[in-house]
Amino acid sequence: MRRNREINSINKADTPLVVSMFASTVQNLLFAMILLPSALFADEFLCGIAKGYPPYQFQNTNNEAIGFDVDILKMVASESGLPLKIHQDEWDNVIGTMTFTDKLHCIGGMEITPRRQQLFDFTPPYYERKIVVFALSSNHKMNALSDLIGQPVTGDDDSSIENLLLEQGLRGDIRIKRTKSKEQSMELLASGFFQAMIAPKAVGLHLAKQQGVKVKIIYQSEHVSPVAIAVPKGNPILLNTLSKGIEKLISQGEISASYQQWFSNDIAAVK
Repeated sequence: MRRNREINSINKADTPLVVSMFASTVQNLLFAMILLPSALFADEFLCGIAKGYPPYQFQNTNNEAIGFDVDILKMVASESGLPLKIHQDEWDNVIGTMTFTDKLHCIGGMEITPRRQQLFDFTPPYYERKIVVFALSSNHKMNALSDLIGQPVTGDDDSSIENLLLEQGLRGDIRIKRTKSKEQSMELLASGFFQAMIAPKAVGLHLAKQQGVKVKIIYQSEHVSPVAIAVPKGNPILLNTLSKGIEKLISQGEISASYQQWFSNDIAAVK
């Protein structure tokens, strides 16, 4: 009995210490939540971006990442206090790296689709892309989607137009090929290797002007694709931090200002 009383006495004496330690732990967790993700990414916040996708994501003559999406990443990282480092690669490699490894913390300028929402979480969209089908102006056989049947076409995986072709039962009759970049797609369209090219309108017009290729638009999707920053699933603090940064930049007009520097009125920035 005496021993039990001594144990009870010790337990009662330790109770305030246990409560204090618990409170301290909770407080530390709360502080961590406030500081995150800047505390987690004190050394490096690595975000993926594509090559050969002007004017959204491409490289200058010094092989430095530039483009509208790059500017937005830099602004959001600065607003969020994150030490941004850009990892630039072919688009499929960028997606694969964040899907199958933990090396990337985000991907900039990704179109939101149902399939991608199964893999990643997204910030609010900060602009929209309009997807179209280009053909050479001199190609009088290419004038509508149905003209693509049996022809080699270059296009993105999971684009709105590819989904439309699926809905219309045409996807299986069109030979859609993927390239390493949209720059390569335009080169192959100009050479006659491809009969058409599926791409965001702004990208196709930019590359056609840059490469001196005369093109026409044979189909323009009524659907616009919202574009946002993607993060790995299961990181709500990082997602919330980037989302707040996007929302603040939109409200301050910073994203619209950057958009005006890069684009004509062919696409609409989210306001």
